[in-house]
Amino acid sequence: MPQDEPGFRYAQPVLSWVMDPITLAFYAIVCGCLSAVAPNFPRLPVRLGIGAIVGIAAAAVLPEIKGMLHLY
Repeated sequence: MPQDEPGFRYAQPVLSWVMDPITLAFYAIVCGCLSAVAPNFPRLPVRLGIGAIVGIAAAAVLPEIKGMLHLY
């Protein structure tokens, strides 16, 4: 280990594996709605494509929703 200089500390990274409840609830609703309509889509590639589009849209919209609700 390198020697610490006087008065200098190494920053320790803080990792959090906990998802905030707003994000968890939002994605639970999106996934639940998608799973309800997924059997109506004909084939696996179509379901995967729609799932990817919905996931990207959900990830793009969530910050706007949190901002409108002043949850930041």
